[in-house]
Amino acid sequence: MRSIEMAKKKRKLPKDVFLYRGQLVYWPYLGCFNGKGKRGTRVILGPSDLPEGKIYQLLDQVKETRRKTVEWLLSAYMESEKFKKLSKSTRHNRKEVYYPKIIDRRGPNNGTRFGDLLLNNITPAMLLRLLKTFEGNPTRNQIKTFISAAWSWGILEHEDIPRQNPAKEVPNFEEESRTFYITDELYRKVRRTMKPFYRAAMEIAYQCRAREIEIFALTYNDLLKEGIYLKRAKGSISEITLWNRRLRTAVAMVKSICTNKHSEYLFHEPDGSPIEPQRFACRFKDCMRRRVAAGKITPEERFTFHDMKAKGVSDHEGQYSGHRTETGRKIYIRKAPKIKGSK
Repeated sequence: MRSIEMAKKKRKLPKDVFLYRGQLVYWPYLGCFNGKGKRGTRVILGPSDLPEGKIYQLLDQVKETRRKTVEWLLSAYMESEKFKKLSKSTRHNRKEVYYPKIIDRRGPNNGTRFGDLLLNNITPAMLLRLLKTFEGNPTRNQIKTFISAAWSWGILEHEDIPRQNPAKEVPNFEEESRTFYITDELYRKVRRTMKPFYRAAMEIAYQCRAREIEIFALTYNDLLKEGIYLKRAKGSISEITLWNRRLRTAVAMVKSICTNKHSEYLFHEPDGSPIEPQRFACRFKDCMRRRVAAGKITPEERFTFHDMKAKGVSDHEGQYSGHRTETGRKIYIRKAPKIKGSK
């Protein structure tokens, strides 16, 4: 990589064009993924002594060809204002997790890189075969939704996008709702072994029935006289969780740990910046893995931080979750209701 960049300095070349092994190549920059810069597939333009005009002519031809590929569509969508309006967690998952997997996936039949396929050649059957190469129905559905959203955006923004969105013709894969419930005994057992920061986060997530992204977005302005104002993500209804003894204790614990006076966030890094929810979730999983390895809990007792919301909703008197639909609320109810028998 360094030799390529140094070679480019010796001759003024267009953006993303490099001198590589005696030839001029087009090597487009795709963006930063998981903290690392990523470039696409190299395309040879010609020998190193190509005239400047010819370089630009060939470059335009290559870009025009790529303009109608899956990789181009997804990249353009991620630069759009519509994409930027999505929640932070959704943007992260689509750009950092699913995008690299989609474009680099090889077709089940001819082995062609999916990102290089022309949009005109994508059919519902082809997309279905591709989705089946991914493991797990939740992942398949997330990828299908991502492609469908990008295609629908492209239809409205570009004249030359095929009018039929193939992702809409592919039915969703059936998902089994998670049913694991954290008992009070298990909650106390795990929480006792955790560091204060994790104990506080677990308790606030439980009391407020909140996701990671919601508790790490809390600011001091959200600590009201009557309780904590929780701005819920994913279109759910925001609320004020009234103070109780356990909630006050957890907030006091956070304040004693996160002490940067210039930070507006309740939970924050030593430099005052907010906690990254995805990174915290990974750390929590690692904590659980270590406790299983140490014999403190069994593999069957291991749970995710997101399960804290489900416990909170299941234990709540009104099983309130902030969801606008009954279907969304039921996902987080993990305890069977207790109903009086018929008279």
